[in-house]
Amino acid sequence: MERNAYQGQAEMPELKFVMPAEGAVLWMDNFTIPSGSENKVLAHKFINFMYQPQNQAEIVNSLGYASATNAGRNLLPDELKITRLFSAEDDLEKGEFINDVGAETLAIYEKYWQNLRTQ
Repeated sequence: MERNAYQGQAEMPELKFVMPAEGAVLWMDNFTIPSGSENKVLAHKFINFMYQPQNQAEIVNSLGYASATNAGRNLLPDELKITRLFSAEDDLEKGEFINDVGAETLAIYEKYWQNLRTQ
């Protein structure tokens, strides 16, 4: 489930996340370290900290992001392990990544998301 939908359900329980039968846009968040970074060692320590299982579980509990590690997911209560936060394998197989939808399309997405939030 997309993080904003997860948080939106906290405000509006009637809000539902639906995976289209024909597939959906897939995305992923990543940690990156710029090549010109002056403190790569500290950046690696931060990333390692964020991937510790207890921290992965806390991210799920507090922000609604799916755990990037199985070890983090294993620390979750059962009711969180079976939510739409974790896509079913067949949903993933039908989805596709889109590299860049363009600024105009992003503006449309943002407009309708803000309309939904203010209704």
